[in-house]
Amino acid sequence: GAMPYAQWGYPVRGEEQFQKYFPADFITEAVDQTRGWFYTLLAISTMVSQQAPYRNVVCLGHVLDAKGEKMSKSKGNTVSPEEVFTIHGADAIRWYFLTGAPPGNSRRVGHPGTKEDTVGQVNGFFNMLENSLEFYRMYAKVDGIVPSLRKDGTVQIKGAPPFKDRPEIDRWILSRYQKLLQEVTDSLDNYDCLRAGRAIEEFTDSLSNWYIRRNRRRFWKGDLDADKFAAFETLLQCILGTLQMLSAFVPYLAEDLFLRVFQDTEGAPESIHLLDWPRADLANSCDEGVLQEGDLVLQAASLGRSARQQSGLKVRQPLQKLMLHCPDKWKDPLKKNEDVLLEELNVKELEFLSDSAGILSYRVRPNLPVLGKKLGPDIKKLQDHLQNCDQEKLARDLRKGTVTIDLGDRKEDFTEEEFLIESVSKEGTSGVEGDGMLVALDTNPGPELIREGWVRDLVRNVQELRKQSQLELTDRISLQLKTDDEELKRAIQEHSDYIQSEALASITEKALSNGKSQDLELDGHAVRITLEKV
Repeated sequence: GAMPYAQWGYPVRGEEQFQKYFPADFITEAVDQTRGWFYTLLAISTMVSQQAPYRNVVCLGHVLDAKGEKMSKSKGNTVSPEEVFTIHGADAIRWYFLTGAPPGNSRRVGHPGTKEDTVGQVNGFFNMLENSLEFYRMYAKVDGIVPSLRKDGTVQIKGAPPFKDRPEIDRWILSRYQKLLQEVTDSLDNYDCLRAGRAIEEFTDSLSNWYIRRNRRRFWKGDLDADKFAAFETLLQCILGTLQMLSAFVPYLAEDLFLRVFQDTEGAPESIHLLDWPRADLANSCDEGVLQEGDLVLQAASLGRSARQQSGLKVRQPLQKLMLHCPDKWKDPLKKNEDVLLEELNVKELEFLSDSAGILSYRVRPNLPVLGKKLGPDIKKLQDHLQNCDQEKLARDLRKGTVTIDLGDRKEDFTEEEFLIESVSKEGTSGVEGDGMLVALDTNPGPELIREGWVRDLVRNVQELRKQSQLELTDRISLQLKTDDEELKRAIQEHSDYIQSEALASITEKALSNGKSQDLELDGHAVRITLEKV
């Protein structure tokens, strides 16, 4: 506890050093030190200096085994740190401990390579980031894109227009990036690694699973125009900034990914750790209107994907109708982005609903761990009330605020958190709601849509066969589709233009003697595909 004084020999000597470093900016130890070191430091400092010896304290939880039990050699449940370091590396452990949970929570660590491998869970995020970088590298190589860094550390690709002249989706992701810079910087200034890390993960997911996916055709197209340069610079700036922020958490991974793109790049230092910390520029590089609109569209798409997943229908199966119920102020921006939503969710038409009554019904049950303490034996009265009331109305009223329920001998106020509200989709639909929006899908595709679904599955398999044949992205192919199934023949004929466009193919009935073949079944309909590089 005397460490702040004893390390300088204070007060006998070392007054200058003591005044310079006291109190400490930051201190961290396991939670048991609240009654140990943290306490003795505070007690002595209070008596000697009449103030706390530290400005910030972070209490860490203990490391436990995969089942949440204390590790012990006698139990045989210890996990060797060397084993985890060897398999996952130091950065994976850093990221897991810094961002896996609040710092005061215990951390469970299981053996690498098993179902209990908790540290290995971070690889999903690392892989997503690496795949985004490799996507850029692959297409930049094809088009001969050579980036450089400006004096302020931002990315420059010749031919890219300024922020204000870029497509809305570029301005959206760059605005998200600026907000991320602000949030991560503020979080780290306040010693909140969890908030910073979660924000980086969320942004990386939006970059990979929305921005890149929605813009693939901009990178694929042959023309080297301002639009394509804008896409390259936007993507690389987001990747670079993310790596700069990550360098404070995972220094080795950030360095490796940085050097893959920026080694020997004009204006770039030898190491990412020699770059200044990026600063947010909300005044010049953030469009609040575009940001809000883009986030709204992403929210609708995310709910739509959840509705499709809930229905059990494959993403490649087209559906007829997307139904939305939302506040009136959201309708115009969603209608404006109708084509984006329809393409993203593989649906043909959009309909706005006046209410959710025709889509969802609700079941309301008491949250017993919460209400049991509140009501005691009167919980039975509440259960009787729920059996006889209009549960759909009750669910909607609870979501608006407090609801008063008559329990016979008294009236009691209740909130949404005190109940378990289950939404059930009406037959033929799949609906999901969240954050003030309901998104539902018509889950009864007709024969035409079913045939289109076969074709989309067919194209996916053709693309996979292209990869197996080690063809380049730009290689064109001859494609033979051989089937005796009349319905499948009809589907191929109806969508031949789509097949040829997506697969860079020319459909032919001629035998391809040097081609690579594969036999498929599409919902029970047999077809043999053969492709050959032109």
